[in-house]
Amino acid sequence: MSKKIKFGTDGWRGVIAEDFTYKNVRIVAQALSDHINSSSKKRKKIIVVGYDTRFMSKNYAMSISEVLAANGINVLFSKEFIPTPALSLAAREKSTDGGIMVTASHNPAIFNGIKFKTNLGTSADLKVTKSVEKLLGKNPIKEKDYHFALAKKMIKELDLRKDYIKHVKNFIDFSLLNKSKLSIIIDAMYGAADSLMKEILKDSSINMKFINNHPRCDFNGIKPEPIEINLKKLKKNLKQGKYAVGLVTDGDGDRLGVMSENGRFINSSEVFTLLLLYAIKKKNKKIAIGKTISCSSLINKVAESYKIKMFETPIGFKYLAALMLKDKIDFACEESGGIGLSEYLPERDGILAQLLVLEMMSAYKKPIGRIMSDVDREFGRFHYQRVDIKYPEHRRKAIMNNVSPLKVKKILGTKIKEVVDIDGLKYILEDGSWLLFRFSGTEPILRIYAESKSDIKTSKIIKAAVRRVV
Repeated sequence: MSKKIKFGTDGWRGVIAEDFTYKNVRIVAQALSDHINSSSKKRKKIIVVGYDTRFMSKNYAMSISEVLAANGINVLFSKEFIPTPALSLAAREKSTDGGIMVTASHNPAIFNGIKFKTNLGTSADLKVTKSVEKLLGKNPIKEKDYHFALAKKMIKELDLRKDYIKHVKNFIDFSLLNKSKLSIIIDAMYGAADSLMKEILKDSSINMKFINNHPRCDFNGIKPEPIEINLKKLKKNLKQGKYAVGLVTDGDGDRLGVMSENGRFINSSEVFTLLLLYAIKKKNKKIAIGKTISCSSLINKVAESYKIKMFETPIGFKYLAALMLKDKIDFACEESGGIGLSEYLPERDGILAQLLVLEMMSAYKKPIGRIMSDVDREFGRFHYQRVDIKYPEHRRKAIMNNVSPLKVKKILGTKIKEVVDIDGLKYILEDGSWLLFRFSGTEPILRIYAESKSDIKTSKIIKAAVRRVV
């Protein structure tokens, strides 16, 4: 039973009808209820519940709400599907004890999951998830019929999209966007961001073309993760038309992907760098930044050049959020498409990041590819790659042994300058190249990351790394 339920980097995920069943969802809901009731002394406890466009997400969310209500916890239930940042915002703004989002984020369509957000709008930390895990299956599941609870006002349905749109617009310079004549493509990957950008930008002069924007629970066969391999349709559309940028959000809208007018994928580290330089050069902002260990060294180079204070954390935006809450950083980036602004919300948001990109382009009056080329000339081109390798659980120990510092002394004949082990194993070479091995916290996948100043060399580093583990 509870052995199938394990919280990873950002919540619990499982295969629908195999691990992610109604029974297990209720077990998690009861454990969350027990945690909330034991950790909060407030007489009136409130949890906001949201869901994405995945198969049965709304039904699972209703089931969670039935358990919460039966445990004396009032529920604010989203009337329709929402992106995760909208749930995080509601958890913070409505004086709640936290929020529960039914989503498996960027995972394939066969997965669903549960994210638990704190009343600050951040992902739950390790202390909270461990507490919830210990409570799994400890107490009998209580349930109260959804419609009965709704009639008794234990559950209240709200329009959370409206509040979210109003909030996000406060952090963008619409005097620039409203005059912009940009032509852009927006790819929602059939997910929860849907056509939110259309609503947000309805008063601007930006010409928007939408692809993959009608929600589908199967994501039309693609994995809703905004990385280059999943964006073939976007690249084709960009090359066929005259567009300034292609903008993408993942399944639950908290990550972004960007593709230039000529089809170059601009990874999140590069997007973050563009936005950072825009904030420094055009807005004259003095900011401190944070990045996860898998982000590009381009960020390090910019931080060093402009004397910007920078922190590096394990993978998972919750670590960056913790620094935001301590007022140590203002702006943060993770490799997988997560970009966040502390004054907005201590959480990543793909839609906010897209709007910041459009604001920057409107200010420079250039397509994204030309802006990126300017940065390449100033700091050099960094060639980054990532591969994901599925592995059977019984091989995990052997893989860890094969990639340990005891076995890895050189990479492609180059000596190792430093080993960083705050999350996985990162080998930094004497020439500045690096290689990172890390097991996913939510899937049976080993992620291998590498970067160098040459695309060919990065490919060779990746191939050498793969040979060690397959």
